[in-house]
Amino acid sequence: MRPPDAALPGVFLDFCRDHQPALTALIGKRVTNTNETGRSAVIASGLSYLYAQIPCPLYLIELGPSAGLNLNFDRYAYRFKDAAGRRIGDYWAPSALTIECQLADETAPQLGPAPPPVAGRIGLELNPVDLANADDRDWLRALVWPERTDRMARLAAALEIARDHPPTILEGDAIDLLAPALQRAPSKAAICVVHTAFAYQLPPQKRADIDAILAEAGRTLSLFRLFMEWDERDSYPLRLARYENGNSFVEELATSNPHGLSMAWRG
Repeated sequence: MRPPDAALPGVFLDFCRDHQPALTALIGKRVTNTNETGRSAVIASGLSYLYAQIPCPLYLIELGPSAGLNLNFDRYAYRFKDAAGRRIGDYWAPSALTIECQLADETAPQLGPAPPPVAGRIGLELNPVDLANADDRDWLRALVWPERTDRMARLAAALEIARDHPPTILEGDAIDLLAPALQRAPSKAAICVVHTAFAYQLPPQKRADIDAILAEAGRTLSLFRLFMEWDERDSYPLRLARYENGNSFVEELATSNPHGLSMAWRG
């Protein structure tokens, strides 16, 4: 691949001029809707930690899942390495997709010999990606930075797995769909609402609405929330919230880079 040089701006401008009608139509109907499967390393770590605390099946509700590839977290293998690149943990092999995550030190999450049992999984997405549609799959590929061949390879493997295990995605505003989705959970499952790099897209009132819905539902349901969102420290902490009697109790498990490919585990 040719590295960027001084000719790049002119080449890019010529491309846009030559393809202006098609680009205008594409931009008018598409949104940036990346589905980074590297974040599954963070999700798998948090859900394994949760399952160790309450050993019962999990019912997953992901907010803003794009194509829902991270809902298949338990169908991937994981490899953790220390800062020097030495392996310090391999989990859940074999799989067509192995996700590597570099740790800040030798403190590693304990994923256990097998994934937590999943009683069900569903995504709530305003602009869902239809994995049965070739154009939608191409759009996911187009959202990967061209020099990141590692991300492209993970996406290709995740798409193959999703072909046999297509995630269930409900189309609509996640806040409007959340309360009904909570009621779909099996009675003996622990519900875990998951979201990564999602809340920044919402105005403050929408974020407050999610908090209020979960606080109310937590009065009667076994309810948890695993989330990785940017904060004022310019980092992406992974936090686990437990809801009980209208209150929430939050524990910080890790800090991660935006794509989940490096992590300082503290759980």
